[in-house]
Amino acid sequence: MRCLSKMRLFCAMLALPLAAATISVPNGGDLQTALNEAKPGDTILLAAGGTYVGNFVLPAKTGTAEIAVETKTAWPDARVSPSIATKFAKILSPNSGPAIAPAPYAQHWRLRGLELASKPGIYTMGVINLTSPTLSDENSYPAHIIVARCYIHGDPTVGGKRGIALNGSDIWVQNSYISDFKSNFQDAQAIAGWEGPGPFHILNNYLEGGQAILFGGAAPAIVGLIPSNITIENNYMSRPLSWKGVWNVKNQLELKIGENVTVMNNVIENNWISKQNGYIILFTVRTCEAGNYSWSVIHNVNFSYNLVRNSDYGINVLGTDNVRSACGGGMAGLTSDVVITNNLFEDIGGFLQVLSGAKQITVDHNTAIMDRTGDPIGMDGTASYGFVFNNNITGFGNSGVIGNGTNGQITTFAKFAPDGIFQHNALIDANPTYLESRYVKLTFFPANIAAIDFVDVSSGDYALASTSPYVAADTNGNAIGADFNAVVQHVATAVAGNVLMGP
Repeated sequence: MRCLSKMRLFCAMLALPLAAATISVPNGGDLQTALNEAKPGDTILLAAGGTYVGNFVLPAKTGTAEIAVETKTAWPDARVSPSIATKFAKILSPNSGPAIAPAPYAQHWRLRGLELASKPGIYTMGVINLTSPTLSDENSYPAHIIVARCYIHGDPTVGGKRGIALNGSDIWVQNSYISDFKSNFQDAQAIAGWEGPGPFHILNNYLEGGQAILFGGAAPAIVGLIPSNITIENNYMSRPLSWKGVWNVKNQLELKIGENVTVMNNVIENNWISKQNGYIILFTVRTCEAGNYSWSVIHNVNFSYNLVRNSDYGINVLGTDNVRSACGGGMAGLTSDVVITNNLFEDIGGFLQVLSGAKQITVDHNTAIMDRTGDPIGMDGTASYGFVFNNNITGFGNSGVIGNGTNGQITTFAKFAPDGIFQHNALIDANPTYLESRYVKLTFFPANIAAIDFVDVSSGDYALASTSPYVAADTNGNAIGADFNAVVQHVATAVAGNVLMGP
């Protein structure tokens, strides 16, 4: 438009963006119409305590301003809980389908201060399904989606399969409470993703399910796609002990595919042998589940400053996927460049299993209080190269370091980790039969936990006392084991969730 001088002010007004609007939807009102009509920058306000029933779709919009869907209420600056969520608007699916799902190309939506579930008595297949039906086009995946301070749950009686399917780009799940995702006939997860490109941010949530977090388990529709840039921080991953023998349990955190993964400052607890062999953390690459994705890798993982407790076993690492008979046989996939450092494992059985050609696995400065039967390291399969196990405090367990057909660290490493390094580790309650002759020099064999000289085992203080013989025993003349005080500081808010995280 050409503007004459007297019309310049009018033309300038036409050029301004429309002001963001607030769209109020009354209890039981037409939420889908509000979603359809909202423009970038708008806020959709739902009635506090109101109920909205449907399988709602987040439409695709043009522009990059965020559209918020939230309850018209106030909430504290902390992770939400079911008691806080009594004020929230409820978005309920009338069936086993999702309460919320995006249309292809949907982006820039924020869900905040909402309770999301299926109607009572319904087993949900997934409450929030962040994926796209147009799977051949990476750009069609949901992008820039934030789920913040929401209460997302399965049915307390019948359970539910999944809280959030996490397949998209720049997805945030933060300060939320996700619970009761349990089943006695299939795997169930609080959060699971398998084909979105990422990044993914899982921050400061309570996560409760047959698994808390899973990446992988199905083939990405786009060849070569690997979920990447995954941050899992300050979460409390737990489940009630009353589930034992009632609901299927596998582990708490499992990576079957993923690259550039950071797992820090979490409390991860309550795991037992059920539908899996009792390991609470799995870095186990898979390439032939619901499709053939031989390009799958687990690469560049940092697992640090976590508190892991009350589990039959600790960490399982699988280097290559040898279960590929349905995909033409052969071995595919690789787990590599995993760093496990400065973590406290309390009340666990065996600490670590390394299998089938994992590469560049570094386990350094961890403390594992093994109160059950098991071993500090078990190895099998193709040799794993670049394995480093230094400066750790663990139990000796049943047999110490063992492998399939080997006993002791020297013979086990010779067969399963030929270039491996094992230095300055303390193995508590060692069996004298397996001492110096079966381990490299500078392996320590304290007779019992008292010989470590922790500050106060009875109160769970596993810092080394100043009088401990191990305060200057690591490879650099410092303390071995986890930096206990740093771990405590890092996980201090993971259970309470009293510090907000994310945008």
